Amino acid sequence: MSDKPFAYDSLKILLQYLDPNLRIQLSTRSPSLRATEKLVPLRIDNLSFNNRKTNINNTTYCIGLLRKFPPGEEILEMEDESPDGAENDYDQFGFIDHHPETRITRGDVDLRYWFGDLSELEESKIEAMQELLEQDLEGYERSLRHLSITKKRKREADRQQEIADVKGKISRTRKELKRFYCKRDGIPLDYTRLIQFSIFPHRKEILTYNRTLPEAMRYLHSLLFEGRSCPVEVNTLEISGPNQILRFPENFKLNVKKIKTEMIPFGSFDHIISSYASTYIVIKYNMFTREENYDQAAIRNSKSLLIDGLPNFSEFFYTLQSKCVIIPTSTNGHDHSGLVKYWLEHGKPVGSVYTFGIDKEETAKEHLGKIKANNEELVTSDQEGSLTFLMPAPNSQLRVYYENYCPIRNIFQEFAVFDWVLVLKVESV
Repeated sequence: MSDKPFAYDSLKILLQYLDPNLRIQLSTRSPSLRATEKLVPLRIDNLSFNNRKTNINNTTYCIGLLRKFPPGEEILEMEDESPDGAENDYDQFGFIDHHPETRITRGDVDLRYWFGDLSELEESKIEAMQELLEQDLEGYERSLRHLSITKKRKREADRQQEIADVKGKISRTRKELKRFYCKRDGIPLDYTRLIQFSIFPHRKEILTYNRTLPEAMRYLHSLLFEGRSCPVEVNTLEISGPNQILRFPENFKLNVKKIKTEMIPFGSFDHIISSYASTYIVIKYNMFTREENYDQAAIRNSKSLLIDGLPNFSEFFYTLQSKCVIIPTSTNGHDHSGLVKYWLEHGKPVGSVYTFGIDKEETAKEHLGKIKANNEELVTSDQEGSLTFLMPAPNSQLRVYYENYCPIRNIFQEFAVFDWVLVLKVESV
């Protein structure tokens, strides 16, 4: 009897240090192990989500739809289909079905900025496609009739080759039109839908199409994450971008050290990520992003905001509410002096720290000199490599300095972080 608690504790220690993918696979295959595995905190170095793929460290879990047609009946659009399968559900007539994608259930994360009816757009697209195909078919049949009666000025072998080519186009176009006429007449298209489940780089499985792709993704995430006694600990969470719906089980929770993404509605993650106070947020700058999207609670409250690829200090940057901001790439051409002037006129909370990448010490000195020249009347201290200014709020000052040290190098190794940085820091006096 005394051996059982020892074995149980040893198993929990072993699971804690086991590769997360191996843990998950062992848990799904061994019901006796499952309950214990769910009790042990799951730690993941790199976790990423997009519409149909989830990546845990170096293993990718993927869901896709396969369409199997009778020999010779494949439609042309399948030639460009990914080996992972289609990302959309298809209806009984062979057309994309958007209805499953728009159904939201508890636990899902809706990252859409646009909520239009894709089904109506798809219907319009189908009508236009049918009209174009019928026009093509009419043109091919007209060419075939012309070639059949035209024998002069052409070698017979060339004429027969042209006839064969046009007949091939007629056959392919009629094949393409088949599903349009099935839809018109309410007759299901002769094809089979299957779900392809892939675990890269290990294996692929072909499954019966008994649930839609969103339902399949939710089921996959349930196998991976449901029923855990504590939040999944993640070093880096990467989200492919907005305008998608991520499918998760209820009560799925994450503690995240770093998030990498394009601009998304972070509030959609509130039921999964309860706090951003210890989270670094990395946003890929996009010139089409609305400036008000930077004023989100998650961004304001994050430990630090890193903006990758910021071309200049546009208006949103002057009014940014985040207290700690990092621009890791070269800001040699940016107007640091104008930003300092704005802070000195409008104020900035104590504790605000903005860090900018600079390529060399000489450039940092030039920026500091320009900042001093444009705001000299407010300088209270001028030391080598450092300036101090009075701020509008009582008992606060702005210190601007450069140094040959990058405090974020260990956290953001993937960025070209420069050896020199220019720092704007608001301190209490």
